[in-house]
Amino acid sequence: GFAGQPIRGYHFLYHTLLAMVSRVTTIQSRFLYFQIFPVITAFLWGLGVYKVTLEWFKNKLAALFSVFFSFFGGSFAFVLLLFGRSVDIDNVFGMSQPFGATMPNPALASSIVFIIWSFYFMLKYQKTKEKKWAALLTIIAGLSVGFKAYAGMILMGAFLVVMLKELILDKNKKLLPYFLLALAISLGIFLPFNAQYGFLVWYAFWPLKRMFHGPLNFTKYDELWDQYEYYNNYYGLFKLYTLGLVLFIFGNLGTRVVSLFSLWKKIRHNLLSSGTVFYLAMIFISTIIPLFFIQPIGAFNMIQLYWYFLFLMAILTGPGLIIIAQKITNKSIRLGFYILIILLTLPSNMIAINNYLLDSGSLIDKDKMELAAYLRNYGNYDLTVLVLPDKTIDTTRELDSWFGYSYTNLIILAFGGKRLYIANEIVQFPYKYKDERLAVVAQIIRLQTGSYALLKQEQIQLIVTTTDIIWLDSWNRVELLFKNPAGKVYKLP
Repeated sequence: GFAGQPIRGYHFLYHTLLAMVSRVTTIQSRFLYFQIFPVITAFLWGLGVYKVTLEWFKNKLAALFSVFFSFFGGSFAFVLLLFGRSVDIDNVFGMSQPFGATMPNPALASSIVFIIWSFYFMLKYQKTKEKKWAALLTIIAGLSVGFKAYAGMILMGAFLVVMLKELILDKNKKLLPYFLLALAISLGIFLPFNAQYGFLVWYAFWPLKRMFHGPLNFTKYDELWDQYEYYNNYYGLFKLYTLGLVLFIFGNLGTRVVSLFSLWKKIRHNLLSSGTVFYLAMIFISTIIPLFFIQPIGAFNMIQLYWYFLFLMAILTGPGLIIIAQKITNKSIRLGFYILIILLTLPSNMIAINNYLLDSGSLIDKDKMELAAYLRNYGNYDLTVLVLPDKTIDTTRELDSWFGYSYTNLIILAFGGKRLYIANEIVQFPYKYKDERLAVVAQIIRLQTGSYALLKQEQIQLIVTTTDIIWLDSWNRVELLFKNPAGKVYKLP
């Protein structure tokens, strides 16, 4: 509103919530982002899985197993390693596994919390018919689209199916106003911020083609697919679809395949209960929709719906494991069975686990943090910073290349508390003023006539350079405010 520009983009509510907490508590946002909120998210994730499984199956051991599988569930990718194939163990069957993909992603991890607690509120409402559970479901389901659009799609779709089931089969209208309110909240968030990026586009079985062509690298099957399509060989295509679906679903499920036993139990005994309908609707949305549709802004984005599928199946893995184990009368063999399943679960997570435990990750060095801290303490947020290229730029192509790698300057936004004149944010949204501002950068670094006036016209108050620039040091109209090995900060009068 103040800037005169519409705010658009996905997943902004997580960051908005974090910023509000930071403002109220005065805790630094980076501490909340990297230390506090991940712990809260992980706790609510695990607690939600435990409470849902316990509520649904009344078995504490099953609930504990489900918590384990929801965090550490892995695929059967390691089987290919045993046959000497060099593959990406996290993504070989086309889906990244939760430990490597979901947990480090704040938007996705927080939306998992929304998914599991919405399911819990539905189960409680089914059991008690108390309005408070329906009200909580309404709020969480409605807001979820602002944390992750796919979570909103799953929850609102499941909410709609349950509401229609109760309306048509049970002749019960009580959920209707709650659903309409949740829908109003969801659309109020989605339409202004997300809708302009387009809706779904038909592209049948693209995850299977992507799996054959990409991470699995089954060149033979990829070529056969093209041939069968060209010659309209429907029987051949059917065989490929079947093989692809088996590898895609069961390969990615890994040991979570035991969840099918508890899923069958629920379908057989409680198919029309609201909890089962809600769960099946979530499974359907997270598997069927991404099998046939992509998003205009990028095909890969839709594969993230399958990450929710893996999580949802993990909820039933604990009960499925117990169902199988109960048929084993010998306690030692039963214990061995539990250990075997755990050992078969972990291999596809070992690389990610090793990274978390042993790799220090990408660190911002002390000098850069010192420069950012100086900027944060100097002036206010309204000051605009121009970061100049750290090398000689002679052509438009070189300038575009510099812009492509300018995302490293985002430290000034994140930790320096200042606005950047231009930087690559690595997003798929259009840069409205990119060319105009790059032209300004080009004119300034070439010291063309009017450069100083141009800086003032563009309301640039601070200049940061990572290398020595002689003309800035000799320009008597700028003041050197700060200098360290990471760079210099100049102020324009």
